[in-house]
Amino acid sequence: MHIRKGALILKSLALIEVTSSLMVPIKRRQLRTTFQRTFTTQRLASSPLGGDFAGLDATFDPIDGSFIPIPVHLMDASLLEWGQEPKCLETLVSEDLMDDMKMERTSIVVLPATGCGVDNLETMKKSETLDMNEKDVNGDVIGVQYESSSGDHDNKSYRLESIFGMDEGYRMRVVLDLISCKEKLFTVKSPVHLHYERRTSDESTGGTRADGGGLDGRTVSGLLGPELSKQKSFAEDTPREQSYIEDGVHHLGLPGNVTISYSSMTPNSWTCDICHELDDKIRGVTTAALQFGGGDADFMVEAWEGAQD
Repeated sequence: MHIRKGALILKSLALIEVTSSLMVPIKRRQLRTTFQRTFTTQRLASSPLGGDFAGLDATFDPIDGSFIPIPVHLMDASLLEWGQEPKCLETLVSEDLMDDMKMERTSIVVLPATGCGVDNLETMKKSETLDMNEKDVNGDVIGVQYESSSGDHDNKSYRLESIFGMDEGYRMRVVLDLISCKEKLFTVKSPVHLHYERRTSDESTGGTRADGGGLDGRTVSGLLGPELSKQKSFAEDTPREQSYIEDGVHHLGLPGNVTISYSSMTPNSWTCDICHELDDKIRGVTTAALQFGGGDADFMVEAWEGAQD
């Protein structure tokens, strides 16, 4: 992937409307309306949202793009002993789209196991309700921003999620958290998550696949399919770009044809391009945020697609 140098700066400046005095909040631009018109309890036609997905979750450092291994306490000791620890966590995701512009997402993380443990896998389950009002849609590219539960009283946390739909029900979902506080207005929280996922059903099961136990490795492997269950995961692929910092802009070259560029354009603002390459095109989501005095951040989100240079 070859992102034009300065593309982050130009696109972000076009998005963010800041007065020369920086004394008034930015005005949100008018987002596209297609998503609002078609948002129903069923999954959207040709949309990478809604239904059931099985996938892999890999984590990376937001400063230098380096791979972050799975925490040791989540893995079977024998995997560590034999040097067979996986690079990604296997996940099962259910998404229910609601009429009030909300989405219920239930994520089941399958803990790595070996031996007899594969016949009755341990899991971790998390359910959350996402506010889908702050978003933009361009075909099968969706950018969403919502408040995250990972913040605290003094430091608000915002989640930026970019979803890139692909053929045959696959999608790449890029998730990063942004911490907002008075001392450091905007800071990217570690880690950055890449979710490479495959739709297994148009209808959501509501996160019930692991209810009552009995989830086994063969079932999970079947849901993942050959592409995601192969021995070498996407997280081990060589990124198309190197990670580097130039003129205050962090460029992260990540596996899965993903590139992230982010920077503080002014002392009170922060911008980010999350890009994915597919079929000689660079699709992306640009997020611009502005904050005054440590209060609530004002966001603008734009999904876009363009030909590769």
